[in-house]
Amino acid sequence: LLVSRTMKEYIDNLDDNFVRIHKKFVINLRYLIQFDLKEEMCVLLKDGKRISISRRRKKEFLEKTRSVFGKMLG
Repeated sequence: LLVSRTMKEYIDNLDDNFVRIHKKFVINLRYLIQFDLKEEMCVLLKDGKRISISRRRKKEFLEKTRSVFGKMLG
């Protein structure tokens, strides 16, 4: 599929449960099972896929995860 928009333009139209973790990947935090920010720098999703988190996106991922899961917890 060829598109003439940037990934950021699409992400801006998504709800708060989506976060960009890599140049090529945006994930839905509702499908997140676990993540490792120390050794492997990756996330594990419900479908069993393991996706790397880029070093540049680590801070944004952590902030978004805290924000979304903080809302869910209370």
